[in-house]
Order: sequence, then structure tokens, then C-alpha cells
Amino acid sequence: MSKLGKLSLRELLTMYFQHKELREDTKKSYVNVVRIFEKYYGNRVVIDDISVDTVLAFRHHVLHQKLNSHQTWNTYNRHFAALFNFAIEHSLTQSLNPFNKMKVKIITKKKKTLDITQIDHAIAFLESKVATETIKDFYYPTWFWRSVINTFRYTGIRLNQLIHIRLCDLDDKKILFLRGDGSKTHTERYVPLIDSLYHDLVQLKQQLVDKGVAQEQQLFNIYYFKSSKKCYNQMSAMRIHVFFQQLSQSLNYPVSPHRFRHTLASQLMKKPDRNIHLVKELLGHSSINTTLEYIEADMEQLKNCLLSYSNFSV
Repeated sequence: MSKLGKLSLRELLTMYFQHKELREDTKKSYVNVVRIFEKYYGNRVVIDDISVDTVLAFRHHVLHQKLNSHQTWNTYNRHFAALFNFAIEHSLTQSLNPFNKMKVKIITKKKKTLDITQIDHAIAFLESKVATETIKDFYYPTWFWRSVINTFRYTGIRLNQLIHIRLCDLDDKKILFLRGDGSKTHTERYVPLIDSLYHDLVQLKQQLVDKGVAQEQQLFNIYYFKSSKKCYNQMSAMRIHVFFQQLSQSLNYPVSPHRFRHTLASQLMKKPDRNIHLVKELLGHSSINTTLEYIEADMEQLKNCLLSYSNFSV
């Protein structure tokens, strides 16, 4: 290990990983932001050489030269702030944290959702492939991808939660168990299933059982149906991203797991006085403030309020 003041950013990252129990995806995020900084600053970055001015210049580079979003910068900043807090806590540097108070304000944008016509069109597009599909087709088997879409549509779960679902997580009470290792908040929870979705998932599970797939294996894995081998690859989040990218190109509008999550929440929150706590539990939000973000003003109610005001003012 380098002496105090000569510790490199890479060495700091290695020590951070040794001390912290992090998910592989989280580690990849840290490696990625360090690599981005090294590409900007130089391959061997000594942590005590990183000053507030260095961070300000890097922030300008990220936002105004690379044209990344404010959200992206804040993600970078959060990772680096954690690394430097660790260095300070373990007396690896005598400097103050140069990433403190370097976050930028994010413009709150309308949640990206899908309307019912777009969702129906996506399902109809897949069903149009059924009659002529073969195992070599990208969307084969279409019923599998329809089940994926409907799971996102009717549960609002995140992509990482879907790929962590195992066969044994589906029970006969029409409830789906979501594992903590797939959760953003590291918490286990259950979600109810409507009849049509439950029927689809039972069929999916039965096909896998017939193939000899063990109960602790992935419920959602396209490779069970694309390969004749008995040793299957794990289906990654990237494989599902690729599916939705291709689907979006075919439909000429963006479709993604998170758009289904936003759509479900936005629809349920049209009655916030009745549904807010239920939606919070369904989506697994740790704070009700996150759930409140899905409340949108009813334009007709606003018009009526303005009309009442105009009549009162006359």
C-alpha cells in the first residue's frame, strides 16, 4: 500500500471494496466512475492531488463538454464522496473531502409513462409474431416476453428484482416473493398477482419444471427456451435491456421496465387519498415522499377551480 499522501484512486477503490460488502453491480458502478475520472485526469491519480478546483473542473467537463445530465453528475459525485469519506475515516488522507457540497440541482421532470394504447400495441405486436416464429427469431418465444411485460405492467417491480425471482418464489396463494438481493433497498417483500398474470407465471413455471429446472433457478430466463443444452446461462439485466431496445425500435416509441413502473404508480396515484400507502408498499418505497412524486394535478379539477375563481372575481 502507498504511503500517506501517495495513495492512488485505484488503491483507494481496492481498499474500499475490501472493507465493504457490496453487490457486483455496485462495484461495477464504482469502477466505472473511477475509470471515467482517470480518463479525464490521468491513469494514476493520487487522491491528495484532487482538490476542490479539480472537482469543479471535472464537473464542468461532465456537464458541459460531455453533456451528461445533472442526475449523472450527482451519481458520480455520490460515489466519489463515499470513497473520500472512507479515506478520511481510515486516516488515508489529511485532506477534506473535495466532493462535499458538489451536487447540482436536478430539474424535476414528468415521469415517463406509457398510455394504454401503447401497451396494447406492444402486446399485439408480439402476438402478431406467434404464427410464424421459429427458435432463431429474436422475439421467440413471444409468450415468454409477453409474460415479462405483464409482470412489469401489473407489479411495478424493478428490472433487478425480476431477474432475481426464482421458481420457488411463486406460490399457490397468488403472491410473489421478492428477494432482498434484488431490491434497491435490500428488503424482502411480497406482491400480489392478478389472476391473468398468475396464470401466465404458473404456465411459465410448469414449463421449466418439465425441463428439469430446479426450484432455486431463475423463473425468467430466455435461455431455457433458446438452447437445447442442460446447462443454461443466467439471464442478465442487459439481455432484458436489449429486448426492450429492440422492441422500442420496432414500435417507434420507447418501452422499458421503468416506464411500466411509472405508469402503474401514476395510474394508482390518481386517487392519492385512498391509495398512497398501498402504492408505497406495492412499489417498495422507503419514503412516502418518493410515492408523492407520482401525484399529478388533474387538469379538469384545475380548470374548474380557475372557473370558480373567475366567477367569484367578477
